[in-house]
Amino acid sequence: TEIYTLSLHDALPISNDKAAGALAIDHLIDCDAIGAGEKASKYSNFLRAGLLSNDYGVLEKTARALGHLARPGGAYTAELVEAEMTSAFEWLQTDKQESRKLAAVLIIREMAKNSPTLVYGFIPQIFDVIWNGLKDPRDLIRKIAAEAVSACFEVMAARDSGFAEHWFKKVYNQAVTTFNTPGATIDEQHGALLILKELL
Repeated sequence: TEIYTLSLHDALPISNDKAAGALAIDHLIDCDAIGAGEKASKYSNFLRAGLLSNDYGVLEKTARALGHLARPGGAYTAELVEAEMTSAFEWLQTDKQESRKLAAVLIIREMAKNSPTLVYGFIPQIFDVIWNGLKDPRDLIRKIAAEAVSACFEVMAARDSGFAEHWFKKVYNQAVTTFNTPGATIDEQHGALLILKELL
């Protein structure tokens, strides 16, 4: 694992090596040579280094690997999901750096896809902060934020229909209000259109 530690270390300037490190860890997650607890602890620490990158390729592969690590079955899955979601919420609310916001929406998307049962409990918090990504000036962040919302819609639709209907209506109303607000920026209107598209 020393190779993969080095590949994801923040001091390493070569993005291709960091992306390769994330891919390597992703493939090692299903290996039984390491116990589940040690695997979750060690691999999540390696991958969190990758989330400090400014490169989209590294962030995307790292988030996918974290999602893989968060799939149900591990004893530390709940702790991992909570830690990553907490970081994502913080980055979306307070961080001005584009790469942190991009990492945040990628994490939310991958956690929703891979650990829906645990993410279900975070739905209200997700929709409280996800608009910060949907109105971001960077098109890629808006697009990934919309994909994260879509993944959350699937999480809700598979469970409590009343809960899902409540949030579908709330998100729809907010999107329509944003789109029709005279002072809304083009970025905000585009984010609202992306959400309306996901609701179709």
